[in-house]
Amino acid sequence: MWHEAGPHVEVPPALRAVLDEAFQKALAKSPSKPKGLSVAVLIPGQGRWTAQLGEDGCGQPITVATRFHAASAGKLVTAALVATAVERGQLDLGARLDEYVPDLPARWRAIPLGALLNHTSGLGSFDQNPKYDRAAAATPRELLGLTHAKPLFPAGTAHRYSNTGYILLGLALEKAAGRPWAEQVRMEFFGHMRRCDALLAPECEAKDFAAGYAGGKPVPFLADYRNVFSCGGIVCSPIDLARLYDAILNGRLIPAAARDRLCEAMVQVQSGPVSVWAGRGINRVETPKGGFLLHQGGIPGFVCMAGVSLRTGAVVAVMANDAAVVPDDFFFGLEIAAAEWLDSAKAEPAK
Repeated sequence: MWHEAGPHVEVPPALRAVLDEAFQKALAKSPSKPKGLSVAVLIPGQGRWTAQLGEDGCGQPITVATRFHAASAGKLVTAALVATAVERGQLDLGARLDEYVPDLPARWRAIPLGALLNHTSGLGSFDQNPKYDRAAAATPRELLGLTHAKPLFPAGTAHRYSNTGYILLGLALEKAAGRPWAEQVRMEFFGHMRRCDALLAPECEAKDFAAGYAGGKPVPFLADYRNVFSCGGIVCSPIDLARLYDAILNGRLIPAAARDRLCEAMVQVQSGPVSVWAGRGINRVETPKGGFLLHQGGIPGFVCMAGVSLRTGAVVAVMANDAAVVPDDFFFGLEIAAAEWLDSAKAEPAK
């Protein structure tokens, strides 16, 4: 049976006060007051903490249940489905792409499936094509058609972020499992989460989540919000995004071997005091304050960051309907505050 980290139990008052202070410190760094912002923290053995401010762009205050677009932070769900399918023998990361997705450009066919997961396929990204119209609905196949047929480099020789690669992974999953990507997400994840209000972006309407803002102005509901399919097609509240990340990265729902597979074949993309490795649907970030597995998301009018501390298992999800928000300040501020409180609690002598 799947045991969650306590999504419906509040953290102790002392920890709540620490997280409240960390949230206010992060908020003080913001150049302007966010239109709308919502944050959730899940700490194994302690419970949950949430905070919200602003409004949803439709005249209502942000609440713990307000949904936002997760954008690329939703890639972890597709990657977890792929890793699980590998463990079940349904997919082979070393197999050619054309074994799972037919009718591809000739130069794509021999790309190993695994190269799509960590963005080493050499493929470009459909949304980088000037002809991509964010206001126009597009099928996954139409999005593939917007991607340049010539890869940017031979597979496995470099790293380049590709939304097209994750569209292809969604199609490969549908071929291997014989079920639509959306149905797989519901069965493997949403169906196991009590009181889960997460939705699939391709099926959403404007009324289903907060309205996005950019430059202080509202962003009209875009077809782009629905086009994302398996490269980021999750719409949810931060608490449900945190639950998804907890289920996957803390190994609560998918097989342990599948979880470990997500952290294999990582490619270093930044070095220094803060070093970053790109993995399979997740990135590893090492800082002087500790290591984290996380992913950012961004789509017109929305920003997002979610991830887990490798030391404490604490999960933080930050979501905003304001493109000016810097989610890093909230994510790392809350993760570090939680870790320091846990260290302090352990150091206190038993009474």
